Formats: sequence, structure tokens, C-alpha cells
Amino acid sequence: MSTAALETETTTTDTGTGNAPDGGKRPRRGAGLVRKAGTGLRGGYVFVKGLPTRTVRGAKAVAAAAVDQPRRALTIMLVAALILGAVSGLFAYLAHQQSAVDEAAQGARTTAEQSIVTLLSYDYHTVGSEVAQRQDLTTGQFHDEYGSLIKDVVTPTSQQQQTVTQTTVANSAPTAEESTTRVSVLLFLNQTTTAAGKSDPTFSGSRVRVGMNLVDGRWLVADVTPI
Repeated sequence: MSTAALETETTTTDTGTGNAPDGGKRPRRGAGLVRKAGTGLRGGYVFVKGLPTRTVRGAKAVAAAAVDQPRRALTIMLVAALILGAVSGLFAYLAHQQSAVDEAAQGARTTAEQSIVTLLSYDYHTVGSEVAQRQDLTTGQFHDEYGSLIKDVVTPTSQQQQTVTQTTVANSAPTAEESTTRVSVLLFLNQTTTAAGKSDPTFSGSRVRVGMNLVDGRWLVADVTPI
């Protein structure tokens, strides 16, 4: 086919309007623009019927998406790893905190059982000389209140009636694990009391809620509430 015939045919297929790179008409729909090296026809372009211009643009978009997809996948993986690490760290922190609270509750419970036996047991022979030793197991306002109770009420009454009261713990359970420095413990107590002039001892049971505070590494009784 001659050059004139080819130019005539390619011009005939131009069904749209628009400017080709050489200033001629470019098809908008129904024809594509393909570069033909070395022809010199219309600046080296041949209009091909049935190849939309948007097909070339779409191919470029697909190629760009293929390049971006691995980057996007890597970004998603990195974000997921960061989120997973943060969640794992949070769970580890919460588990550590709960473990610390449980350990504190157990320590406070054991100390409360031991301390309450000392604080609520009296022997009229020695109670008056044990005030400081007993107060050393207490803290806060209860420290002063308990000291006054022992000196002003328990000591003179027990000496007058020659009473001996022995307290034991039947059972116990933490009632409020508020923190690693504050725990409330429920104690079930049994008390046996003997007195001059009475042949049989007196038995009684009670329940008390004991507030324990951690002070300078020691669990001390901060309050005792009968319930």
C-alpha cells in the first residue's frame, strides 16, 4: 500500500475530534493512537480503529497499581505488627498489675490474721506493759485510738476482774483488693475469756473487717470495724 493510501485510510478512521501531537485531529472514541517509528506519518502516529485512547491510560494505571500494591501490603503488615505489639504490651502490664495486687492481698491477709490475735487478746498480768508493742502493729488514727482504749479501758478492767482473753482466727478472706498498698480483710474470730470467780470460760464469736495499709514495707492495721 502506498504512503498516500495509508494516510488516506488512517485519516478516514478518525471519527472523533481532538488534536494529535502533530497538530492534526485525534480520535476521542473508537480509535487509539499508536506510535509508529520511522514512518513520519502525522508525526509518527497511526490511528488504529477500535483501540480507545483510555485503554492506554488504563494500562498505565494497572501498572502503577501493581507497583503500589506490595508497598501497601508492607505498610498494612507494619501497622498490624505495631498494633499487635501494643496490645500484647497492654495485656502484659495488666497481668503484672493483677499479680501485684494478688500478692499484696495475700500479704495483708496473713499479717491481719497475726496482728488481730495480738490486738484483741488480753492478759491482765501483762496488758499494761504491752501498749507500745501493740501500737506498733497499727497506723494512722487507729494507732492513737487503740492506745487510748488499752490504757483507759482494757487495762484497768482486766486487772480489776483478772480476765484473760484469748483470740483465734477461724477464717479470713480479702474483701477489697483496692491497691498494692491498701487491702481490707474479713476475719471470723473466736474468743475465749476466763475471769476470777468464774469456773467456766466464756466463748464468743465475732466478725470484723480489718483495713490494712502498707507503710514503709510493713502491713499495719489502719482500722477495725465489727460487722
